[in-house]
Amino acid sequence: MKKTMLILSAIAILLSMSACGDSDTEARIDLLEQRVSALEEGQPAAAQSTQAPRTTDSTSGNQTSNTNNSELDVLSFENILFDTNYSDDTVKASFNVTNNGTEPIEYVSLDFAYYDADGNCSDTDGRFHDVVIEPGKFVTVDSYAGDETTKAYLASAKVTSYYYILVNPNSNGNNRIEVNCETGKVKESFTED
Repeated sequence: MKKTMLILSAIAILLSMSACGDSDTEARIDLLEQRVSALEEGQPAAAQSTQAPRTTDSTSGNQTSNTNNSELDVLSFENILFDTNYSDDTVKASFNVTNNGTEPIEYVSLDFAYYDADGNCSDTDGRFHDVVIEPGKFVTVDSYAGDETTKAYLASAKVTSYYYILVNPNSNGNNRIEVNCETGKVKESFTED
């Protein structure tokens, strides 16, 4: 019953996004329907891919503007493992982080949120990888959450925000791209690190 209510809530959110002009709504609804069908048949739900939003606040110097930016679709995330039996007090989630862009990425930092079955955020975690991710390749990032009081309630995890550093600056002269998946905001800057 909780799963049904959660799914109905997700569909309602997607439908409201559709009213705001989100072009990915049909694909998201299809994904939800596939996951519901798999759950109804007693199979594990398919891995979920999370992509960055389509609009950005591009910061170069003191200027900020909304633009369509190809940097937004550079990373995608696939939740490949959610292990509630990892340890007595910890849940483990593993994500494949794929570089869908055309330039190598030298560093990625990810923030994760862990949710209970009702969609309440019960824990968070942050991880990074400083290995070069070539275009078309992925790196697996493991995340851990929970304690003695929360582990039993954790049901899912997702990437909520991240940043990555390009090996070479983009066409705006920036190499650090920050994305907040929850708010849809993206910032670009240049870092020498």
